[in-house]
Amino acid sequence: MLQLTHGCGGLLKVWVRPFIPVEGDVTSYQWTNSNGIEMEQPMPHYALAGIEATKKVISTFIDENLHGYLRSYLDPKDFLVWGIFRLGLKRAKVENVRLLICLSYRRVPSANTV
Repeated sequence: MLQLTHGCGGLLKVWVRPFIPVEGDVTSYQWTNSNGIEMEQPMPHYALAGIEATKKVISTFIDENLHGYLRSYLDPKDFLVWGIFRLGLKRAKVENVRLLICLSYRRVPSANTV
């Protein structure tokens, strides 16, 4: 089992299994730092196991942690930002895909609850 965090909420626990990389597999995280230097962090060769169970775990994690995540990145007193966010959720339409973020819409604070 692998435990992941986004730094502002609970742990996401997923089952993984080792794999032997083949050409085209992503086995490192690459980014450019604030000084313009390209960085690379090699990653262990593990893949998610049990995709259906993983989908359920991720769905539950989002449902339970999205509000805290948003509150950590958005000013809870900025009613304009939250209003725009609410409007975006109302207008979001995705065919044949469960829009997980909409599950948390009920937790977005209103002007009366912040």
